[in-house]
Amino acid sequence: MLDVCGRGLIFFTKKLLEKHRHLDEVISITSTSQWVPREREPIYNFAKAGAGHFSHALSLDERISKTIVVGVSGMNSPFWVGTNQDTSQMLDPAWAADQVMQLRFSDEPYQFAKILRETVQPQRVEVSHG
Repeated sequence: MLDVCGRGLIFFTKKLLEKHRHLDEVISITSTSQWVPREREPIYNFAKAGAGHFSHALSLDERISKTIVVGVSGMNSPFWVGTNQDTSQMLDPAWAADQVMQLRFSDEPYQFAKILRETVQPQRVEVSHG
């Protein structure tokens, strides 16, 4: 987790900026785990929070025109096959991906979005700017 969500993100972004000098947009997909700690997942929580905060800091870099940070709730994916996990209220990956693509249409230079699954309320997207 530390290599993928930390070092990977840092060095990938560094290489992109070295090569292109300017990026029209950066979209960072994290997890709701970045602000909701989960039992037995402290490293995952740490890595996702770090990825979210790093990406937010990228929005301050003048070489990047637009930054979108998306914290996604659990998705009904093949990851859960063969487990006892109830996926009935998890997000459909295609729907979640469509929500991310919709965020790209905004002219806001920074967006932080939470894509939340059904628990008490229907699935929804909450967006904040700046």
